[in-house]
Amino acid sequence: MNYFDSNLIIYEIISEYKVLPRDAIHAATAFIAGAEMVFSEDRDFDGMKGLKRKWKK
Repeated sequence: MNYFDSNLIIYEIISEYKVLPRDAIHAATAFIAGAEMVFSEDRDFDGMKGLKRKWKK
């Protein structure tokens, strides 16, 4: 994966889910690393295909 590929993924996440760039960077990093879960209280990650959000209750 190169710099261009990761930026394209970030752009696609921003476009599809209408999230802030910072959230898109975190989501793209998780996707690239093969992670299926992100630990965050940020609900912007809810509904992203292939990524589950977990947070303490």
